[in-house]
Amino acid sequence: MIADLRAMLPALLDTLSYVGVAITVLADRGKGLERIYINAPGAAMLGYTLDEIWTRPPIEGLLPEQRERVLQMSASFRAGRPVPATIEFTVIRKDGSTTPVEFALGATRMPDGIAYVIVLRDVSAHQQAQLSLLEADRIALVGALASGFAHEINNPLTSVLLNLRLLRRHLTTGLPASAQHAALRCLDDINTGAERIASNVSALQSLATRRDTCPPFAFRRAEHQRRAREPRQCGHGGGFRRHRRVPALAAGRDRRAPGRRLAGHAAVG
Repeated sequence: MIADLRAMLPALLDTLSYVGVAITVLADRGKGLERIYINAPGAAMLGYTLDEIWTRPPIEGLLPEQRERVLQMSASFRAGRPVPATIEFTVIRKDGSTTPVEFALGATRMPDGIAYVIVLRDVSAHQQAQLSLLEADRIALVGALASGFAHEINNPLTSVLLNLRLLRRHLTTGLPASAQHAALRCLDDINTGAERIASNVSALQSLATRRDTCPPFAFRRAEHQRRAREPRQCGHGGGFRRHRRVPALAAGRDRRAPGRRLAGHAAVG
């Protein structure tokens, strides 16, 4: 090990300045804080040049409500209280803006007081990154809750829509014609409301999973299957409409290309 590092101290300070590490050295001899050293990155953090920063007392770089606390803490350190590794204060920049700064402290005793070697770190960007992470976690949690909520709505909603279909069939076959109109009208209103709920749930799921569209719901797939089995068409606006089936191709005729020969058949005149 090197017996004496004092000769290497200027080179060390220059190296730290080159890599942008903000450093200042303050002394407390019982008459307030005095600046012994500060490098260019440390001055720039406060918005000053090196020439400007030397004209400013160190204590004026802190918020007024923090200055008395700092002096009291330094007095306790002079009296023998352990110096903490880091302290965070809010500093005032030259333009009047404020920013939180972490002070990493190293202390050494002097015959008439104490000196602090301080590495300054602007933590505003770090705090903003933490807030962004918290916001991302919050959004992910809300998305998970929304997805679960939508799933819990979809299950009973599927049953509601399918049973509305069955109820419509029973009403049209079991009620007199004079009573069917009012009953089906009420049924259409219920069906419209249920489909609006389904649409809102679809939008909620899309938002929760950050997709532009959601896959069809179970009740829609079930309805398509029911349509294929039931030939009845509902004549009211709120009900499901049956799509007309495409007639089967006539033997040997291609609907897309009339008159053309199909494999295994003669040409159609």
